[in-house]
Amino acid sequence: SVSPGPPPADHDATAAAAAAGAAPLAPLAALNEMHDVGMCALRLGCHFVVETLAHAKDKSLLPEWVRMLQMWLHRSPVACRWFLLQSEAAGWVRSLLLACTVSEMREKFAQLLLHAAAVLRPLELHLYPIAPLLPDTAPPVVVVTTSLSGSLEGTDEEEGEEEEPGMLDAGVRLAAHEDALAGGILTSPPKRARTDSSLPAPAASSSLAAAPQPELPAGLRLLGCLLDLLPEAPHHWRHFSHFFETALAMAQLGPEERGWMLRRRFASHLVDFYLADESPCVGLPAHLDEGRAAPRRARMGDKCTLPQLEHMVALLSLLARAAHRHEPVARTPLSLEGRLLHMAADEYQLLGHGALLRRLLKDGLHVAAICDLCEHLCYESRDATETALHVILSGIDTMDNEQLGPYLTTFCHVVDLADSLAAWRIDWALQRLLHVISNNMRYKQATISCMRALLSLCVLSSRPRRWMLHQRALWVKEWLLSGLSSQVRCTAEHFIKAILAAESQPSAAAAGAAAAGDTAVGAAL
Repeated sequence: SVSPGPPPADHDATAAAAAAGAAPLAPLAALNEMHDVGMCALRLGCHFVVETLAHAKDKSLLPEWVRMLQMWLHRSPVACRWFLLQSEAAGWVRSLLLACTVSEMREKFAQLLLHAAAVLRPLELHLYPIAPLLPDTAPPVVVVTTSLSGSLEGTDEEEGEEEEPGMLDAGVRLAAHEDALAGGILTSPPKRARTDSSLPAPAASSSLAAAPQPELPAGLRLLGCLLDLLPEAPHHWRHFSHFFETALAMAQLGPEERGWMLRRRFASHLVDFYLADESPCVGLPAHLDEGRAAPRRARMGDKCTLPQLEHMVALLSLLARAAHRHEPVARTPLSLEGRLLHMAADEYQLLGHGALLRRLLKDGLHVAAICDLCEHLCYESRDATETALHVILSGIDTMDNEQLGPYLTTFCHVVDLADSLAAWRIDWALQRLLHVISNNMRYKQATISCMRALLSLCVLSSRPRRWMLHQRALWVKEWLLSGLSSQVRCTAEHFIKAILAAESQPSAAAAGAAAAGDTAVGAAL
């Protein structure tokens, strides 16, 4: 059996020396030269877990070994720095967070990384604001134009086909300044050169440069390692969930980590990774001929399984809410507390790009984080609201009933935003939603799902409810008399009763009436 036991006295001396500021940014070679008993024992234990126990059939001792290593790391910040640097240099991060197929091993290794980073952070935190960065290409100039026209009817485009013009197919068009193409800011080329709805690509990861790197705080080295491994992640899509969970946990440690990630354009890299060949990042590397087709990137997921990217979506939402917005109102109710960080203007526009929102909603990944992101972008912004609602309404108009959940949930959150644009947003969105419902009455279950989502919005919020009552000529007759099935007409009857009850009763009683009505409708169906 493995018993952690108390660490030797010289191990405590190592921790005391680190706390006093002895060699806070020692390189890995210097840390490997430390031959005190504590460091030798920790190095041996880490090598055993990573190189032996990780490959064993019987991993029953793994939790006990991880607890022991965490205890020793907690006592020695120097050992924490060694573990983080060794994990990067020896390829442990790649082999155990990306390539490893054993979920328990990935989880335990991620725990060790995060524990070491949390212990070391207070001692290296004062170095974060002045941590050196290799010069990145300056953010290119972006021109934003918005156009919305046509009718409500629209369909999702097939893969590889261009969108047809129309109100539901309009979006934010972003053209990168031509000088950006000469700056080498692409991580990987797109499927083809794009002439519209495009954004500059993220800057190439600077830690891959040939020049010798200055010593960085170990936590930032770990973030840089995760960023460098991102292009390889699609090949390990079946088991990379802990990779993004680690990145999210590092960002949650504090604003210093989030600021570093924004300076390295982490969000742009994530979007480019997620959208792959559909990425709106434009430009071709200088060494490629203009007429030469760019190689296709690895696809993630199959017909039965989607990649586990919930933590990636949460990270995108977190970074967006940590930064100031490039809008007249820089802060929203969803912004993180404290000083807002700087995010490049083109990166901010990328987070609200129609291609990203369309893919997120279609995959249905972490709907709560998608709602937070959309609310944050749409707050006091007419352009962002139109772009988001265009994507949402297009999905409601074309998706099957089983896929409507993320679209309807996000629609309700965006429409219920409380800002100076609330009246305009409700009128703009609900008119078009009623048009979508009218055009799809023949699809019974989808129509009922839309009615129920709209009912939940109207019961809980007075403004949409009063709009529906004032505009009853647009929907009452059609829903009650023209409904093509008894289930649709029954749902319409319940809808009318519930919003009338909500208008005349306190909110708590109205919510109870709506819940009771849902039960009655379910029994009738």
